[in-house]
Amino acid sequence: EKKEKEKATEENKELLDKVKEILGDKVEEVVISTRLDEDPVCIVAKDGLSLEMERYMANDPLQKGQIKAKKVLELNPKHALFEKLKNTYDKKEDIQDLAEVLYTEALLIQGLPIEDPLSFTKKLTNLLINK
Repeated sequence: EKKEKEKATEENKELLDKVKEILGDKVEEVVISTRLDEDPVCIVAKDGLSLEMERYMANDPLQKGQIKAKKVLELNPKHALFEKLKNTYDKKEDIQDLAEVLYTEALLIQGLPIEDPLSFTKKLTNLLINK
């Protein structure tokens, strides 16, 4: 399993770097996941503050969501959405919307608030239309 992850990481290094570039400081890293079976994506905390604590602090009126965990976006290389992301990138097409939708999906799975629901739904709708 570890060798598979290393191989998938090496084969997709440019893609992972591009997704990280797109997401900027929203995530610390974008990596290949070994823990995902069915889901295309997940988000985990890197060090220090946990995602649960971030969720708790987001509800504190004094903090106003200013305290954030260092997030790592994990992508499932066996999922069809990863293949779509990879194929889109390989064809030199714009992957920004797809990367942002995957990131937002990971936030929703964790029960974290999303920054711009309207933007998310527009991007998701466009991706569904352009299947």
